Amino acid sequence: LIVYPGSWLITVGMFLAIFTPQEMIAEIDPLQMLCAYAFLFCRRIIVCVKYGYFDKADFSALSQPAPKWTWNKSTQKLIAVGWGKPKQFPGLIKAELALAESMAGVALAPLQLSKDAGTTRNLEDATLDILDSAYGKELPKQTNLVILASVLLILISFIVTKHLAGVPLLGHTVASTLINLGTYTAILSGMGIMGFGLMCALDFSRRKMALELLDAGLFNTQESGQRVNIDLKTVFDPMSPNDLRCWVAAREVLRKFGERYYLRVQSYTSILLCFSFLCVSFLNFLAWTGTEHHISTVVLLASNIVVIATIGSVAMRSAILLQDQSQKSRSQLLANILSTELDEAEHAVYRSDKATASVPDTSRIFRQIDTNLNFSELIFRPTTVLGYRADSDLITSVIGLLITGCLLAIQGFAETGFVYSGAGWLLN
Repeated sequence: LIVYPGSWLITVGMFLAIFTPQEMIAEIDPLQMLCAYAFLFCRRIIVCVKYGYFDKADFSALSQPAPKWTWNKSTQKLIAVGWGKPKQFPGLIKAELALAESMAGVALAPLQLSKDAGTTRNLEDATLDILDSAYGKELPKQTNLVILASVLLILISFIVTKHLAGVPLLGHTVASTLINLGTYTAILSGMGIMGFGLMCALDFSRRKMALELLDAGLFNTQESGQRVNIDLKTVFDPMSPNDLRCWVAAREVLRKFGERYYLRVQSYTSILLCFSFLCVSFLNFLAWTGTEHHISTVVLLASNIVVIATIGSVAMRSAILLQDQSQKSRSQLLANILSTELDEAEHAVYRSDKATASVPDTSRIFRQIDTNLNFSELIFRPTTVLGYRADSDLITSVIGLLITGCLLAIQGFAETGFVYSGAGWLLN
């Protein structure tokens, strides 16, 4: 009732800004409407990405009348509702776990940890415990306030600039009023984009926590458990080939868990950062071409860059921390290889000739696990942003490009000697 009519108001405002004779909207800079429309355009790209990761069964159900597709099914597909609070939707986590097992080609139910031998508990139950702990994490309650403050920062700075320049905030004609209302509505619609960015950060952090809990159960239970502030329910015996098999199987499934949402949040993060690059490019276009514009358009672009780039960087940082977790896992595997080989060598020296080996040859297993992890998580399918592996070099490059672009725009405004009139319009 709000977003849908608002999107039509934004679209109408955009068409009026382009096609209405300039004398009828003399007090309006059409570029402002185009800048604001980018919010709606960005949101629609994000929606396209969502449908791009639906499977054939989803599309088939969508085309059928109720009860083939219900409101609850729609809610579960929303990244900020169903996936934002998966524990509030009974069956969602189990359904995604079953899908992950199918995609990974792994069945967890037949596998059982050594300590659970003879009980009804299996590896699937242990994995569900990890997922229950990690995906119980939700966005902080103050998130909505952060989103609202971010959008209001853009909107208020834009309105204040127009007011100080003496430009009517609504306009004197129907066309100018619709354009201004469309511009303000488009900026307010940016709340959805900000929410997507913070949801991406949450999803990356939950995935990192799930892998942390899995690693904690194998490598260093006490210390790792304290780090993630949760009681460990799943503990693997590092000297048991059976438990190592279970650990590898659980990790493959956890990496595939909610993969469609995982691919979506990587795309959303990339779209956010591209949006900030678009604003930087638009700012440079104004600076170096001398296109007629109002000073409030520059303020709108600058505030967009600051807010969107900040939220995009938060999501990118979470992606980097998730990718770093794979590096930490490799480090712990290598440490275990060294420790196990030392133990095996010590037992080989001191055991009697008649005694059988008391320590299994797990160092070879650890080494193979390390090789597989390195290839699958760091080379073949790493966490990506903008198509590149999420690491410290990436965030440095992205922030560096944004800062360089802004400095280039500032240089353009300075070198061309732009002068604005008292009403805020560029004087050629």
